[in-house]
Amino acid sequence: MRLKPLLQVSTPHPVSNIRLLRLDAATASLGSADDVAFLRRRIAAQERHHEFWAANNADFQAQKAAFEQQIAAESGRAASAHELSAFYRQYLERSRARHAAYNRALWRESAAMLAPGVRLELRAAARAATELLADARYAARCAIRRALAALSVSDGMYRAQGVSVR
Repeated sequence: MRLKPLLQVSTPHPVSNIRLLRLDAATASLGSADDVAFLRRRIAAQERHHEFWAANNADFQAQKAAFEQQIAAESGRAASAHELSAFYRQYLERSRARHAAYNRALWRESAAMLAPGVRLELRAAARAATELLADARYAARCAIRRALAALSVSDGMYRAQGVSVR
């Protein structure tokens, strides 16, 4: 019997553009404690990514709007692609330290989740292999039973089923 996945994935969030994860309560109770703990850790990490990118993107949009208003007030026109490019370069320079700290935390978190994630995948593969082996054994037993039933030997001769002998 196959279970539906333990994690549900949302559509991208409109501000952070991160696909949020949710643990399905109905199937979570069927997973091992280690698997559920790893998935909860993964969800918490995804929430931190969402918080960072939601704040980052909101900050960027606010600064971009202020820049565009400043250009409109000074020159009475919309900001050109060149001006927006210069603004974006400056924005990236101002947020470099914050992005570097986020990137370091992301790598640290990903490295810490690597071994538990591999263990989860190996357990899932072992369960799938066990299910496959059980299905193959069942199919083999059924085939042997059918063959023995067809070759049921009472006098040492094969008798076709459903055929009368005269």
